[in-house]
Amino acid sequence: MKRPLQSAAVLLSVVLLTACTLSPAAAIRHDMPGSHRPGKMTNLQIRRSVPWHDGVVVYYTFDQVGPSGTASECGSATYVERRRLNWYPRGGGGIFCTSHSTATGSFERAGSQGNFLRGAGFRNEVYGLVTDPAAVEVRVTWSDGVTETVTLVNESYLVVRADEVVVEQIEALDAAGTVIATYPP
Repeated sequence: MKRPLQSAAVLLSVVLLTACTLSPAAAIRHDMPGSHRPGKMTNLQIRRSVPWHDGVVVYYTFDQVGPSGTASECGSATYVERRRLNWYPRGGGGIFCTSHSTATGSFERAGSQGNFLRGAGFRNEVYGLVTDPAAVEVRVTWSDGVTETVTLVNESYLVVRADEVVVEQIEALDAAGTVIATYPP
């Protein structure tokens, strides 16, 4: 009798753990952002995450092929919150896409959005990829004059701020701190 109970307990544990989303990245992958959009989503990549209140803001990119066969490069950010054993996507903004044929310049898959979530407050975020190989940092200038500089990781940046401000400018900087690209141009 003891053996069947042990087997049932192990089976129940396996089922519960496989149903759990054990990381913010897994929650994004499970939720399949952009799946409500027409076309096929491919190459989903988690680029960066920044702690925010009881969770994290996750920046991710993906490619999307529309019904007409047009390929686009897309990016977005979503707030993912931990509840009990799971992580749940709770709030994201728009998905910004650029056609492969029109993607030019150092800044790609760039976006900026503001969100308000009960319990997590108001936040503004700016994110994207900088493809210039000389770029090592980006400097974000907000509408209230505050600037923030962050290091690029795998060509990506994500800056999250609690105030109701908008992004004025993003500058890509080389190792000497020289501006090598600006967005918007």
